[in-house]
Amino acid sequence: MDDVVKLDVGGCLYTTTRSTMIRYPDSMLGKIFISRQGTPSTDAHARDDDTAYVIDGDGPIFRHVLNFLRRGRLILPEDFKEWDVLSTEADFYQLKELTDAVRELAARKDRLEIMEIAVCGNQFTFTGSRDTLERTPLLLQFLGRHDSLRDGFPLRRSDILESVGEKGRYGVSLVEGDFSGYRVEMFQQISELGFELKTATNLVNGTCQGVTWTFARRNCNK
Repeated sequence: MDDVVKLDVGGCLYTTTRSTMIRYPDSMLGKIFISRQGTPSTDAHARDDDTAYVIDGDGPIFRHVLNFLRRGRLILPEDFKEWDVLSTEADFYQLKELTDAVRELAARKDRLEIMEIAVCGNQFTFTGSRDTLERTPLLLQFLGRHDSLRDGFPLRRSDILESVGEKGRYGVSLVEGDFSGYRVEMFQQISELGFELKTATNLVNGTCQGVTWTFARRNCNK
């Protein structure tokens, strides 16, 4: 039967098993709970009055360290912000695997996804990812309806998505003033995906006048 281990990390109490603690034997935690010969090496380690092993680390952050030891992968709340603290704790515990996982996940969190909607004269252009378009039904419906009006036959939703997946953009011709009736609801759907409107740039060139709306969000799915 696996030994139960009690830990006091910065005043926060945790209960786990010895096998979890030695998942990465070369880490500080692994070395505490197993010696090179495979025998317990915890007798000399400090304990509190409840016989919990005392570790002078960040108590609340340790739950993420422990979950990593349990599952072998890093799972954090969507609104997690203490990247530097977690990275420092991973170094403290000599958990290279966790240090690498924190660095990789933080880089993905920091990646911005950009989406643009441009209206210039009677031309409407969406620039962005296939996934974003698929999750914005009003925008997808709008593009399909205007392509159908132009070509005289229904355009399949999958054709539009495939084109965006290949080219990263899609354009249609508008009926005059048509977009204004859709804009508020369409932008609301876009904001519900986590995008924020960053800029609205007026376009003036030799052939048309219009606006480009640029949206951005932190993309954690790539």
